Amino acid sequence: MKSKKVLDQISFTLANANTRKNEMEELRVRTENQNVALKTRKIEIDKELSEIEPLVQEARAAVGNIKSESLSEIRSLRIPPQVIRDILEGVLRLMGIKDTCFNASLISDDDRNAVENLLAIQKHSFDHQNAKRASLAAAPLAAWVKANVKYSYVLKNIKPLEEEQSRLTK
Repeated sequence: MKSKKVLDQISFTLANANTRKNEMEELRVRTENQNVALKTRKIEIDKELSEIEPLVQEARAAVGNIKSESLSEIRSLRIPPQVIRDILEGVLRLMGIKDTCFNASLISDDDRNAVENLLAIQKHSFDHQNAKRASLAAAPLAAWVKANVKYSYVLKNIKPLEEEQSRLTK
């Protein structure tokens, strides 16, 4: 009787071990598949970043090269042309109105959507030639607005990927 109990317990333990082994194998396969999918998505996002980052860097450099005289010119306008108002609205919205430390990853969906609507409705204002005609400082600011809207989308797409990768790593 006692040996039957021991034999039953051994059988139960072996069956449990096989079940756990199968579960672990399924988990391993699923994790590998998720890693492959993540790597594929990361390649796609890296490609997007490689296309957008030069635009952002170029726009950042252009904004950095705006001469103070050009900014003074914009400030001195009592009623700036619509082109300049549109560009400055885009800049201020991306910056969260008055924030002077800009970080594209902090652009809210609402602000980005508002700027995208502005870009769609007032597309002519963000055209390089129109902006340049309005003010020398406006053209690089317009390029900066457009580049950062695109860049913020890429950053938004990367965030879940980074979180998933971190979760899988754990």
